[in-house]
Amino acid sequence: MQKVKVTVEEVDGVETKDLFKYDTSPINYDNILAKWKKFNKRITLHLHPPKGFSIPERINESFITHSWYAAIECFGICRYEVSILFAAIAVEAAINHDDRMQEYRGKSYKQWITLSPKSLAKVKEVGIDISDLIESDNGEIVSKFVELRNKIAHGDNLGAQYILRQFNHNTSIEYTDYRISEKDALEQIEKSYNFLVKWGKSEPIVVLSGIEEIRFE
Repeated sequence: MQKVKVTVEEVDGVETKDLFKYDTSPINYDNILAKWKKFNKRITLHLHPPKGFSIPERINESFITHSWYAAIECFGICRYEVSILFAAIAVEAAINHDDRMQEYRGKSYKQWITLSPKSLAKVKEVGIDISDLIESDNGEIVSKFVELRNKIAHGDNLGAQYILRQFNHNTSIEYTDYRISEKDALEQIEKSYNFLVKWGKSEPIVVLSGIEEIRFE
C-alpha cells in the first residue's frame, strides 16, 4: 500500500482537433464506426398515448433508450466504463417506469428503485424477464451486470476488477492484469439490449409523470 501526495494544475483550452486525424485515436471517425459495428443492433421503443398515435420513447424525457444509445455512443470512443454505466441506467429507468413496479417504487428510498439483487428479485416476482441480468449462486440471485455497474459508479476500480475475476472464475490472474475492456462493455451493452427487447415485447404499461408526460396542448 502506498500513500502519495496530490497536486492540481488548472489550464485553459480544449482538445486539439489533430486528435481526430490519428488512426490510433479513439475519436477518429473510422475508429468510431468500426466500434459501433461490433454491436450492430439498435432498438426503438414506441410510446402510445391515449389519442391514437405513437412517438419514439427516445425523444421523450423518460431516458430509457436515450441512456442505452448513450452507452453505444461512449463505446464508440472507447469509454468502456461510461458505456457500462449507461447500459445499466437504461435498465434501471425501464424498471422504474413499469406500472407493475410502482407500488415497490413508492416504498423505495426517494421513490426510486436502484439496481440490486434484491430489487431484481422483486422485478422477477412481478413477471418481468430478468434472465439476461442475473446468475444463480446456490439458489440465490447474483448479478455481474449490477455489481460491476455499482463498483464503477462508486469509483471502486479495485472492486470492479474483483467482480470481473469472480464472475469469470479466474482468481489466479493478478489484479494488475485486469482492466475494464471492450469485451466487458460489449457484454453489458448486450445484456441491457436483450432485457429491453424482451421487456418491450411484453408490451408493458409505463408511468410518466411531470416533464415525462406526453402533452397535446
